Amino acid sequence: MITRGFFFIAILVLLLPILAAQSGCRRSRGYDVGHVEGIVTSGGKPLTFGVVSIFSPDSGWGASQSLGNDGRFQLGEVRVGKYYICVAPPVVEPDSIANKEVEPLPDKRTLDKLIPLKYRKESTSPLTADIKAGPNFLEVILEP
Repeated sequence: MITRGFFFIAILVLLLPILAAQSGCRRSRGYDVGHVEGIVTSGGKPLTFGVVSIFSPDSGWGASQSLGNDGRFQLGEVRVGKYYICVAPPVVEPDSIANKEVEPLPDKRTLDKLIPLKYRKESTSPLTADIKAGPNFLEVILEP
């Protein structure tokens, strides 16, 4: 027969990892993080396709996320610091288009207008962000 004391200890053992994760153990990593989300616009309108990436040469950290139909992205938790921002067209497999799993991309001329080449590489993108602890909203504006 299980006693109440044993039952209490069993519940405590099961809940301890969950409670520890919720209680701020993030500081044990030795660095602060910020939660990053944002929107990418081109020509004053949300960019509805593509991949946004951030990279910090100082820490070596980076993150990427596909854009939603509303131009928004969520990178989640990112180490605090200065980052370069790049936006690139998505990689679309020909089979995905043939199977109508994804919409075909615009023609090259339109694509180059919406995502100019300078934004596609860390070495040429003028976009940067200073990620701070806590919430960070990035408004990424692509200009010709």
